[in-house]
Amino acid sequence: MKNLIISAHKDTYYTATALLLSTFKDADLNFTEADTIHLDLPAYVDSAYDNIYIVGVRLKNDFSGQILAALKAVSAKKKVKWYVMSSRFDVEDADRKLIEPYLILVPEGKTITKSICEKEKCPEEAFKRLDDLYSLCEAREEGKSYKEKLDNTKNYHDYLRHEIKMYWKWEPGNIEIIRDIIKKLAFNSVPEDELNSARPEIDESRVLSGKSPNIQDLRKKIGKITKYKKVPVLILGESGSGKEIVANMLHEASKRKGELIPVNCAGLSPALTESLLFGYVKGAFTDAKEDKKGIFAEANGGTVFLDEIASMDITVQAKLLRF
Repeated sequence: MKNLIISAHKDTYYTATALLLSTFKDADLNFTEADTIHLDLPAYVDSAYDNIYIVGVRLKNDFSGQILAALKAVSAKKKVKWYVMSSRFDVEDADRKLIEPYLILVPEGKTITKSICEKEKCPEEAFKRLDDLYSLCEAREEGKSYKEKLDNTKNYHDYLRHEIKMYWKWEPGNIEIIRDIIKKLAFNSVPEDELNSARPEIDESRVLSGKSPNIQDLRKKIGKITKYKKVPVLILGESGSGKEIVANMLHEASKRKGELIPVNCAGLSPALTESLLFGYVKGAFTDAKEDKKGIFAEANGGTVFLDEIASMDITVQAKLLRF
């Protein structure tokens, strides 16, 4: 039996898809949108798949006639199971009654993962882990059960949010990235370093916009650099060209545990710059009443961005080079 899982693009549906994948092991994964499902389905009529599972894709009234025709054509040759939240079945009564037999409608208050577990023979361990994760992605209230699920799945939740945000920020359209995320969730195989270093909060506004060859090449270069654990990077560009955005992307993609600390080197005196970067000990000068860590020490495990480094006093540049 050859199985295909088609998922909507949403973190909850990625976890539901992971549950199906953990059950069928070797299913193929594809993705679609509500606006294109009626166009995508006919392509599978003569495919080699025996079973097609659709997860979370909303049915829109705009295309109800085309969706029904596509479902009839595919179901004539394949077994189709379409798991969808009842609130996402947005079709008028006439077509609704005709389409409903092809669906597994999930009522409000119930998760798609729970419905999948009831209909398919899902591994208990995978269901518990992924249903908690699904619920956490959907959670809007903070109660005891929510906090328990947060404790049980925090690393996976942070990982999922981080990877999805990085996907949309860096390589939307590269479906292999999403497939990789789902496979790791399905088979509980996310590497420890990825779990521990993924940061759930990413500033999505700090992104290189545009699709020109130069911008795409810059994104690729940033991606290559972040594979190296410890390397200084020189970012060149005129004022306002986005050097800090590039620094921010470098930091986020590196999965460093620490923070990004920007320092504007322009206008700082040599003494202040040196104290800021390297710190000082109590009594080093008149106002040094206690030991003070420098930025390099505070940013250990993270990233320091030295903006306008050419404006730094040459004597401090020499010490920085030595450092």
